[in-house]
Amino acid sequence: MTLYEFIKKFVRPNSLIKLWQHDIEGYKLIQEEGQSNACMEWKILSNKAWQCKYNDSKVLGVKDIVCDDFYREAINIVIEQIK
Repeated sequence: MTLYEFIKKFVRPNSLIKLWQHDIEGYKLIQEEGQSNACMEWKILSNKAWQCKYNDSKVLGVKDIVCDDFYREAINIVIEQIK
């Protein structure tokens, strides 16, 4: 299932989302310099956030990743490694 499909089907409106990728050391937060690492689900679905470029990425699952940052209550979605 793609990220877009997953969010549309399983994520409730007005939820914060962070995207992660699995790597050899565990999980790595997907970030863009100068941008917030979390956004609302509707921004991804309406292509209004930088995270929307991952809409076609395969979702591997949801990971309970505790983060000591401002967005600690975001839904943490793990997507397939981008090549």
